[in-house]
Amino acid sequence: MQFLGYARPWGGPVDGWHAALRIAVRASILVLAVLVSGCGSRTDPSGPQENRVAHSRDHPALPPVAAPVARTLRVPVLTYHRVHRYESERQQSIPDLTVEPEVFERSMAALKRRGFRSVTNQHVYDALFKARPLPAKPVLVTVDDGYRDAVTNVLPVLRRHGMTATFFVITGRLGSDEYLTKDDVQGLEAAGMDIGGHTSSHPDLTTLPQPELRRETAGSRRQLARLLGHPVYFFAYPFGRYDADVVAQVRRAGYSVAFTTQTGARLSSTGALLQPRIHVGRDATPDQVVEYVQEDR
Repeated sequence: MQFLGYARPWGGPVDGWHAALRIAVRASILVLAVLVSGCGSRTDPSGPQENRVAHSRDHPALPPVAAPVARTLRVPVLTYHRVHRYESERQQSIPDLTVEPEVFERSMAALKRRGFRSVTNQHVYDALFKARPLPAKPVLVTVDDGYRDAVTNVLPVLRRHGMTATFFVITGRLGSDEYLTKDDVQGLEAAGMDIGGHTSSHPDLTTLPQPELRRETAGSRRQLARLLGHPVYFFAYPFGRYDADVVAQVRRAGYSVAFTTQTGARLSSTGALLQPRIHVGRDATPDQVVEYVQEDR
């Protein structure tokens, strides 16, 4: 057989064809390696990627690495702790932290009647960092600590009035007496509520050495991520206490927005980890709650 002298359709002899084949094979291997590498890569869920696809409506990407555009928005953030009959609490809180259920119900009804609309953390994030519009009269309702009355007394009221809230939970207390269970937390999210971080044991973060500070912030955030199946990006400081080291650790932990107990209603993109809130105490009437969100604080 005269194989060596056989000409290929593109012209060259067998030796030239072998060379071309080797080049093609090497190129294919290189392309395959690139594809496999790309398919195997994973993005850190807490890394700063502006275009990350959110897990659901309320799990946004972190703010851009570059300094954000300075933007201030008026969004009253109401802070509740317990919605319960104080005299029947087995673990009685500070009286001013407990609001009676019927007062909470009338307060939410009054807000809705006056035209206020509850917004989610996603709404706040998008408005601050992406200049997206908010309703004309936004209000963000937050509930700290993770008491079980969140599902027995708070959630039913919110549902009746078509409202949402953010529940900042203490992960180390889940399942304890009068606190939410893990199933409760998952149920709140399934009902359209937001879940945020509030440390593992609710300490004064300014008093902790760095290893404990990391456990209370980053460690608690990891616990919530395992429980919910996605990262959380919003945090509330226990007792409202923070300093430069605490804020830096909250940022390293992966939180995008954090709330203090400083009174105010103006949220800032440049102070993302130092947002103000409005405390709602035991003596606040529904009309006073409406005044809180209307005042130019």
